Amino acid sequence: VLISFTWGIFMFGEKVISVSKTLLGIWLMIAGFTGMAYFSSPTVMQAREDDIQWRLQREQRLQREQEQREQRRERRREIEEGGNDGEGNNTLKEPLLDDYMKEDEEKQLPYNEEAFGDSGSSCPATVDERESPDSESGNDESLRDSYNSGDEVDETKVVFLGMQFDRWTLGIIGAAMDGLFGGGNLIPMHYSAYHGSEYLISFATGAMIVTILFWIIRLGYNAHELKSVKKGWNALPSMHLRKILVPGVFAGTLWSMGNIGQIMTVTYLGESIGMSIVQSSMIVSGLLGIVWFKEIKGVQTIALWSLSAIGTFVGIIFLSHQHKA
Repeated sequence: VLISFTWGIFMFGEKVISVSKTLLGIWLMIAGFTGMAYFSSPTVMQAREDDIQWRLQREQRLQREQEQREQRRERRREIEEGGNDGEGNNTLKEPLLDDYMKEDEEKQLPYNEEAFGDSGSSCPATVDERESPDSESGNDESLRDSYNSGDEVDETKVVFLGMQFDRWTLGIIGAAMDGLFGGGNLIPMHYSAYHGSEYLISFATGAMIVTILFWIIRLGYNAHELKSVKKGWNALPSMHLRKILVPGVFAGTLWSMGNIGQIMTVTYLGESIGMSIVQSSMIVSGLLGIVWFKEIKGVQTIALWSLSAIGTFVGIIFLSHQHKA
């Protein structure tokens, strides 16, 4: 939104009816996008699940404590009535203090000799002490097998082009690239003699060139790492045509139809207004995530996401009326 708005206003000199309403619409859209992204993030979903689990455990603990209090009251009542429990047992000899604390202590984890090596050791066994002789030999093949087995793979890390990234970091880099290049993908159309539907073939050709170029770059990287073009070719990701041909073609068709609408919007409403409005596709994808894929759970989380979507929609309405031909 910011990239397209900046290009449209400052580079192409596009006019708006009201600067204040336009800025308000942009602010509402950005705030709405931020809210929708936040309340649909895996971190929020996991935090909510943890909160629900904590509340459930707290309710169970309070229920146990209530039952224990009721038992103590019952014992005191029996003592006051005569010291018998109805079965001939003298409850006066029983301690007044309940032994529920002792039960809690018994639930604590026992000392595990296997986890701490020798029985006389107070520290956990080191990694070197627990490793097999094969791992101590420093055999590279065994190390690779251990890595490939997934036992020691950190799922929070991603290997991309031979470099290890945190998932969050790599996701932010991808989002920045999408904002920079996606927000300006129709800037060249303003310097073209043709606009609208006449621009579609050229746009599609550019997409095809970039796709082929990145496959060539991937092949070159694999060939460099494996010291062989043939091995690099074999290491390329499989097309999986039998499994993803139909859904892949369908997804590409939807994406292309969306780009046609995007080109028409920018042609008739300008870069600053048109490109900002088409970002409303996030509302559609978010609704699909809630209704179809059940990615967002919880009434409160869905309500907050919906409030953010409403703010985004109001911003879109503001912007759609600010274009000056």
